[in-house]
Amino acid sequence: MFVPFLLKVGSYHASSLFVATRPPTSGVVSRGIGVEGVSTVLAGLWGTGVGSATITENVHTIAVTKMGSRRAVGFGAILLVLLSIIGKKLILHFHFGEKFLML
Repeated sequence: MFVPFLLKVGSYHASSLFVATRPPTSGVVSRGIGVEGVSTVLAGLWGTGVGSATITENVHTIAVTKMGSRRAVGFGAILLVLLSIIGKKLILHFHFGEKFLML
């Protein structure tokens, strides 16, 4: 239990350094860990089998692309949600959709 918390705290601090902002306060870190816990519980209730977690690969992506904008992340999230809805609608629309969904 202790190692994931250290990983999250390190990821929060590294992300803030890569986007040239001040380091997160202890309140920000504790809220971040709490939100990740709530989202993991919700993912379990919905049956996705995958929780929401801070992973180091995302921190490296910020370092490489130098893109740490909340607006860019929000746009990407909206785009992914829309694409998932459109993809499901297209699969259901076609005749082979029922057979494809049974796989």
